[in-house]
Amino acid sequence: MSARGNNFGFAFFDFLISLGVGHAYAFLHIVAFHYLLFDRKAVARTAAYLKRRFPGESSLKRLWRTHGIFVEAGRVLVDLRCLERDPSSLTMECDADRIRRLLKPGKGLLMLTAHIGNWQALMRNLPGLGAGINVVMRPEDNPAVAEWLGVERAGEEGIALINPEKGPDAALEIVAALSRGEVVAIMADKPLERSRSVEHELFGVPTAFPEGPFLVAAISEAPVVTTIPKRDGKLKYTLEINEIEVSADAKGKKARRDAYLAEYAEVLEDFLTRHPYSWTPAGEI
Repeated sequence: MSARGNNFGFAFFDFLISLGVGHAYAFLHIVAFHYLLFDRKAVARTAAYLKRRFPGESSLKRLWRTHGIFVEAGRVLVDLRCLERDPSSLTMECDADRIRRLLKPGKGLLMLTAHIGNWQALMRNLPGLGAGINVVMRPEDNPAVAEWLGVERAGEEGIALINPEKGPDAALEIVAALSRGEVVAIMADKPLERSRSVEHELFGVPTAFPEGPFLVAAISEAPVVTTIPKRDGKLKYTLEINEIEVSADAKGKKARRDAYLAEYAEVLEDFLTRHPYSWTPAGEI
């Protein structure tokens, strides 16, 4: 289940939110059941993840967990809409001072994030760091989604969007931003179509990851962190930050790429072990 929908559906959720966010949360159980019945792609993706995360469980139990994952993904989107309507409605505990300390003049900071938790809200909080912010993401295909979640207003809030589908030009923009001492946030869990991928085990199964983020980490001299926003409850999040440093034994571009990927996959697996319902069908796990 991704952020699909139309203007009528989003207007209805806006009405529920105006009555209280709890009403929108409650209606998500019905929406999740709809996706469970009719969104075969999302159900299949989620089943593949659950087979790894909870091996040996029955199909009925997986369906129950799938419904729970869809509901949690919906809560994240409702929270993001609340943030769009009222920036003070959502709180995110973010150790901004720590991030500022990691920023290096002339090297910047590379954030490897994932389609987990409210990563969109994280992006909206980054301008408060006092540094240039660049988010690597492809344009939203659904105009209604872009409007409802405020995707297209990122530029007005001091966030530069870098389209990864631009290939080499996108890589040059990323390198240039880091050399200016800016923050570059990039999704590292989902390969784009027609892009190069690299495999690493996740929950004991070989999994495809996009190669680009880890090549940037290997080639640049920027500090590297993982950032995953953990949902703590109604409109409340905590940003989990993990610094990634690879061993000096990793010599060469490929070895360093693989080392960063291994560290990232370990962080991802640890987070999903603790918070299994935070995974979203937007990923390819």
